[in-house]
Amino acid sequence: ALDTALKRQPDCAHALSVQAEQFLRDDNLTQALELYRKVIRLQPDFALAYEKAGYILLETNQLTEAKEMLQRGLNLAPQATGIHAL
Repeated sequence: ALDTALKRQPDCAHALSVQAEQFLRDDNLTQALELYRKVIRLQPDFALAYEKAGYILLETNQLTEAKEMLQRGLNLAPQATGIHAL
């Protein structure tokens, strides 16, 4: 179903986010980060994409960029408990 949705709408931020989450669960951080960055380009107010990208950047020791991503996510969604936990 996801592949079909992405074939019909390759720039659907929600579908790309779901696909990125699948890559994240499979520990494919590079692919997941690439997709979250695409989601952010397509929908700059998608707070969860910033949170997930920030998490991946932390995991890959890219601390400066991680901080920026997490701060942007927090600015968009101050109630995001996942960001506060980091």
